[in-house]
Amino acid sequence: MAEETEKFNGAAELGRKFLKTQGLVPQSTASSPSFAKLFRTNSSTPQSLTYPQDLVSRENFFVAFRAIKREYPSRKAVASNDQRLATIRLPFPGELSTGYGQSYNNIEAGTLGSAAQDVASSGSVLEGSKKAIAGMALKLGEKAVGETAANIAKLTAGASRNPHMAVLFEGTEFRSHSFNFKLTALQQNDAVAIKNIVTAFKYFSSPFMIGETYTFPDEWEIQFMSAQGPLNMLFTVGRSILKNVGVKYGTEGAAVFTRDNAPLTVDLTLEFQEVNLVSKDDIANLNR
Repeated sequence: MAEETEKFNGAAELGRKFLKTQGLVPQSTASSPSFAKLFRTNSSTPQSLTYPQDLVSRENFFVAFRAIKREYPSRKAVASNDQRLATIRLPFPGELSTGYGQSYNNIEAGTLGSAAQDVASSGSVLEGSKKAIAGMALKLGEKAVGETAANIAKLTAGASRNPHMAVLFEGTEFRSHSFNFKLTALQQNDAVAIKNIVTAFKYFSSPFMIGETYTFPDEWEIQFMSAQGPLNMLFTVGRSILKNVGVKYGTEGAAVFTRDNAPLTVDLTLEFQEVNLVSKDDIANLNR
């Protein structure tokens, strides 16, 4: 593990030096002019956006999305320099789901694979070797007489070679989480909040362009909350990237605007993917 971390840190340092030689210094979101224009406040606290304004007192349950500056100084110290850029609070969705996908592959282990399984189960190397030799002889015989002749022989005998199929575990899959919100501007401050929230999701999910180089977009923390605190009876969501922001205006079948020329309704779709795989330890210790 120590050797792996050292290699990772060395590669990261080489990458930073290369960018500097090319005049491509990664830009920090918090220090960028665009961030100051859209989200800078007079205080040192991150920007906080909430819809509706009385969400916490009226709805009681809500989802908190926190945009986090992406910076990993080393593989061992993951996310040690977290900087919260903005917090967005939205009503709890009508449906909430997650998934735990595992990747398997069906393989043909063949006679050698079967023999290995026999050795593992019986501990008899001699017996497993005998089966392996017999199986290989049959397979070599098939090749010698040709595939067609071998198939005819199988049809005549009413039997064929056991392919000894096995299931091979290849890894786990990244969890994804989607959220759908219908935001309606019932009053002027709602319209402003909706516009700012949509802008924030678009902004923090997008990269900077430095010459022909992209900087990685910011990442997200997602927490299911009540007015009393986290909803610990649900699962938790790990650090995530925002892969897609879908915005649909005029969701009532027509373009409807308020007196302030703001869209009356906005459908907001967010698609996140976690950046770390889920293990048994994460489920036991982090409630993933």
